[in-house]
Amino acid sequence: MKPVIITICMLFSVIVYGQDSTKLKCKGITKSGKACTSVIVSKKTGFCNAHNPDRAKCSAKNSKGEQCGMLPIKGTDLCRIHKGK
Repeated sequence: MKPVIITICMLFSVIVYGQDSTKLKCKGITKSGKACTSVIVSKKTGFCNAHNPDRAKCSAKNSKGEQCGMLPIKGTDLCRIHKGK
């Protein structure tokens, strides 16, 4: 039964995305300089959630004076670290 479900899911992904969903990899580059292997979250951007330039970021500043890069808590503009301060 599992092979049938897997086959149906893969066929559905080919129909929906126009290609095999396992090939929809992020076009971002990791800190080590290698290609990111995560799956993309939006076909529009082509990036995973970590590399997506349009993703929401915490509005607080870190100790270096730069914008915090963590994801904000839903309904707020601050991450879990800065929400408590």
